[in-house]
Amino acid sequence: MEALISYARENVVILLFVVIGLGYLVGKLKIAGIGLGPTTGILIVGLVIGLAQIEVPEIIKGLTFTIYLFVLGTMVGPGLVRVLKVSRLSNTW
Repeated sequence: MEALISYARENVVILLFVVIGLGYLVGKLKIAGIGLGPTTGILIVGLVIGLAQIEVPEIIKGLTFTIYLFVLGTMVGPGLVRVLKVSRLSNTW
């Protein structure tokens, strides 16, 4: 296990893709009929792997957080625009 952790510390970019792949698989799991989704699965796997105290460069931290926010925005954005359009049409501002 120590060899795997040391390899991950040396190759952070490969670890990033492993987290994305495992997170996608975790996101596809359904527990009691409720699916987490790939975004939440990746976040959970990233947090679990982060417990191994692997030092990640700041650029990768910033990039992955930005991608996470982008994905959430693209998921929530269309619904927000629909709600705003309906509110505007009914003049309930």
